[in-house]
Amino acid sequence: MRIALSLILTIAAGSPTIAQAAGSCSVVPLDLSGPRPTVMIRMNGRAPVKAVFDTGNMSTTVDLNRATELGLVNSGPLTMFNQHAATGYQTLLRNVAVGNLIIGNLSAAALPSMMPDVAAVVGPSAFRDRYVTLDFALSELRICAKTAANHPAGPGEPYTSPPVVLPAVPIVAGSQRVAGHIDTGSPFGLSFPVSYSKTLKLSEPLKKIGVARSHFGEQPLYRSKIAGRVEVGPLTLQDPQAYFSDVVPGPNIGGELLRRMIITIDPVAKRAWTKAGPPPLSVKP
Repeated sequence: MRIALSLILTIAAGSPTIAQAAGSCSVVPLDLSGPRPTVMIRMNGRAPVKAVFDTGNMSTTVDLNRATELGLVNSGPLTMFNQHAATGYQTLLRNVAVGNLIIGNLSAAALPSMMPDVAAVVGPSAFRDRYVTLDFALSELRICAKTAANHPAGPGEPYTSPPVVLPAVPIVAGSQRVAGHIDTGSPFGLSFPVSYSKTLKLSEPLKKIGVARSHFGEQPLYRSKIAGRVEVGPLTLQDPQAYFSDVVPGPNIGGELLRRMIITIDPVAKRAWTKAGPPPLSVKP
């Protein structure tokens, strides 16, 4: 089995100008029929195409073939993507709109896509100084102005520290408490680097089930179960299944669990809020 996990970027997100009334929220439909949530995006004045909405992305990527089709300018080489660094490049997307929300221009990385039917990958940073809420039960992405009325309850949780700066919530298993990346680009529930299999209490031996890959390369993929109670943000799990692969840089929470939450992210203040939500309206069997 070969599984594509989320892509992690370190390219600047650009300075989009969002067309939105002060104090308002814009709603973008989320398609939850596949393993990753998708939205429709317009780039460079062209017809809408499918993009993955990935909270595990620190910036925006566009499929290399689509970039060629759009005539995007090569603004310089990439250096952080291992085997793809020679073929990918930095570029600029113009007149970007997500759903009906006009974003403006976005810096992006043009890379070979690991998902043939996906033209781009966007994340919370595309919306800059706005609250970005994923409400899976309603199959919608809400982009709200940062007003007192729209502020989520409580202080929220900080992003993880460099070099991988991503939204996170606590994972508590036994005496261990770690920050888990909120990663809608991963279809799994819990995943960890392989070293965590030595520190977490597992109820069964690791079993190799395939290969996981990202733009950083491929690594073996293992599966086991964590013994006992595990808290993941607002969720409490008992003996949950977990995946282990060095393709992830740290503890990771994927779509299997995130779809049971309502998630709000502030990409500028670098904080995230989660609460348990009802089951999504549409989930791939």
